[in-house]
This record gives sequence, C-alpha cells and structure tokens, in this order.
Amino acid sequence: MGKLLLLLFLINIITNNAIAHQGTDELTFENWIKITSPINDLGETSVTAVCNKKTNYNEVLLEDYLDLNEHFNSRLPKYSITFWGWINSFGIESSNHSLFWHSKPTLTRWNTGASEGSTITKEFFLAIGKEGKFTYYYQPNRRFYSASSCKDCFSKKRTIIIDNPDVILDCFSS
Repeated sequence: MGKLLLLLFLINIITNNAIAHQGTDELTFENWIKITSPINDLGETSVTAVCNKKTNYNEVLLEDYLDLNEHFNSRLPKYSITFWGWINSFGIESSNHSLFWHSKPTLTRWNTGASEGSTITKEFFLAIGKEGKFTYYYQPNRRFYSASSCKDCFSKKRTIIIDNPDVILDCFSS
C-alpha cells in the first residue's frame, strides 16, 4: 500500500510539472501562437462593460470573460487583469498591444499584473476602449479537466466585441 501511494505521489508530481510548457522563461506571445496547435477559434461574442469605482480600485467587468483593474495604494501592480479558470497560458491582443501570461494555475480566479515579459498599462486598457474589441487566447490546464471533457483542453481564441466601449474609457480616464 505504501509503495502504491508513493507511486501515485510521484506520478502526480511528474504530471503536474509536465502539463505546462517547458522553457517558459523564453516563451512570448508570438512564440506561443507559433508552437500552439491547434487553436480552436470560437468566433466573436458581444459583451456589456460595467464600471465599478471603489475607494481603492476601479474595475471594468466584461461579463464572464475577464475584469480590467486599476489599483490605488496597493501592493498589486497599478493595473491588472482578473480572469477565471484553470488556465496555463493567456494572451490578449488588440490592434497595437499584446499581453501574454504563462504559468501553472493555483486558483480558479486570479489577477495577473506584471506578467513575465509583459506589463499591463493604462494605455492597453484605453486601446481596448477605443477599438471596442480585442482577441483573447487561452490554454486550459488539462489536470483540472476529466478525460471525458479533454476535447475542451485545446487552446482557444475568441474575439470580444464590447457593446459600450466608452465605459472603459470613462472608468480609466483621470
């Protein structure tokens, strides 16, 4: 019984470390796009932006997709993005900005601020507001999906059209 538990423990460690890409310190958004195949295009979807202005932060909620955050007097970076799900890799692309994050997920909801090789800026949020759309890419972490739903483990991309992009501009203008 002890040997079986040890074997299961070792398999868990190996599997957990093998799920994420190796050599991630050199991984950029452009390289991830090149090496990730296939990327399932989920098409376009429209969302309504909602701005919440609080004492210590402003946030724009983009339905169930992600939140854009501006932090005041915080140990967090000035700007961050909250996203949801067990995701290994996540990228956002507008016409003149891109952001990429890659790591092993530890929570189903979390913020990323100064990602490896990428920094979120106010200009990035304002560009999304001016364009009224962006494309996001993500790669689910296979460890958190059952074998029957592994068809969903392929990388995906979706273009988000913002019905009211002026909300983003108003929320982050100061």
